[in-house]
Amino acid sequence: MNIILGKRINRRFALRGLTCAIGLPLLDGMTPARAGVSVKKAPTRVAFVYVPNGMIMPKWTPIGEGPAFELSPTLSPLVGFKNDITVVGGLRQRLGEEMADGPGDHARAAGNYLTCARPLRSASRAEVGISVDQRLVESLGAQTRLASLELTCDSGQVAGECDSGYNCAYQAALSWRSARVPQPAEVSPRMVFDRIFSDGRRSLAAERKRWRARRSILDFAMEDTKRLWPTLSRADQSKMDEYLSSVRAIEQQIVRSENNPAPNRPTGLQVPSAHPHDYSEHIELMAELIVLAFRVDATRIVSWQWGREAGGRTFPEQGGYEGHHGLSHHQNDPEKIAILARIDEFHVQCLARMLEKLRNASEGDGNLLDSSMITFGSGLSDGNRHRHHDLPTLVAGRGNGTIASGRHLVAPKDTPMSNLWLSLMHGMGATDKSFGDSTGPLLSLKTV
Repeated sequence: MNIILGKRINRRFALRGLTCAIGLPLLDGMTPARAGVSVKKAPTRVAFVYVPNGMIMPKWTPIGEGPAFELSPTLSPLVGFKNDITVVGGLRQRLGEEMADGPGDHARAAGNYLTCARPLRSASRAEVGISVDQRLVESLGAQTRLASLELTCDSGQVAGECDSGYNCAYQAALSWRSARVPQPAEVSPRMVFDRIFSDGRRSLAAERKRWRARRSILDFAMEDTKRLWPTLSRADQSKMDEYLSSVRAIEQQIVRSENNPAPNRPTGLQVPSAHPHDYSEHIELMAELIVLAFRVDATRIVSWQWGREAGGRTFPEQGGYEGHHGLSHHQNDPEKIAILARIDEFHVQCLARMLEKLRNASEGDGNLLDSSMITFGSGLSDGNRHRHHDLPTLVAGRGNGTIASGRHLVAPKDTPMSNLWLSLMHGMGATDKSFGDSTGPLLSLKTV
């Protein structure tokens, strides 16, 4: 592929080496000058982040509405991002509720979250509906090398019965390619890294050999790097130097995380298998990889499950030696509620670190957070009573000006969650008139 198109750098040029293709961040030299003014329009991205088992809603819900709202205790780690977030109240997932099917709220909460469709109650097969991320893939996925990324920090059973007669697929997958085909989520940061930089000719044996030899992927693209460098301005050389350093830093972090032994834990505690062993580090690595994928425009669509519904992950640093699901059925025990509130705040702290990475990644005349829409929430509000209304929901970023951020937006009571998803689809450039059980886009998302 040519480096130069006319007098600008080809946006799709990649540093190529054996089995790899290292995409480039948006550089000044990629943008043609128009009437002496640099035009630096970044693409819009979306990421759907999911946490399980609901929230302690009195600690989550902000005080006041509109731009003058006050952050709640759970949202306090976002104090530096108050003007970059929109906390949305009043949303409901009606099709996740009990109705005539009885128990199974955790399966329905996860299966319904991005699909806004009714999960079929069957242990032998799963059927729900296409998810919002895959609907976006249908219309926009061809714009990037990877149509989408599906990530998880919690691996486990993907078939059979997991919750009151419901197939395990609902809790294992947020993303659904069609009503009956879930998109498998990747739990390994190393595999995500390789997906971002693979050029389609990757040999698994060759990649394993490279990792064992502690060879950086940058070593294999040295010739293209040398060829590109003289074409860059000093500003773009500085951006490239910072970007390539971040790629190498992520490689080193992946290796360190895999070499760290699993932490000791008290006898009898069940901790889901994950990579790496430390949950906080796992989230941190995946966040780094999402920023990297957005930065090189490898994909613009991500779904990311931090934990599966009814999961037994423990949070000893927050005092949660009992599994998260068990704690969520707190029966109004003040001690358990306090532990759950600390777990909720820990998750928001992890989100804040992700947002910091996005804001620190400059792009064109802004940064990645300006051009992104990062949703964060759960398919249940009150995990103790399995409530599917007034769901904890937050959108970070401005989506290239399609979101009026910096406020607590309270939608009319029981507004379908699908209305929010439809608005984000429009922010991405899709033209769908409906999604799931939507009644129309959440128009107030764009206006103060």
